[in-house]
Amino acid sequence: PAHCRTPLQRAAMCRVPEGAAAQGTRLLLAAGADASAKAGGSTALLCAADDGPDDPTLAAVNANS
Repeated sequence: PAHCRTPLQRAAMCRVPEGAAAQGTRLLLAAGADASAKAGGSTALLCAADDGPDDPTLAAVNANS
């Protein structure tokens, strides 16, 4: 469920247009979010891959975290 997701997972899964998922993810990582944190057994990268937008810029954000 959505309430069991970390803020980073929720940002990575954002489907608002204009690159919102990548922007939100970058902001949270810059503020010190833990990219390896898991909720529901998944990291933000896995959540983005499974349920996130088709946004190739997310790959670069997660690869650099």
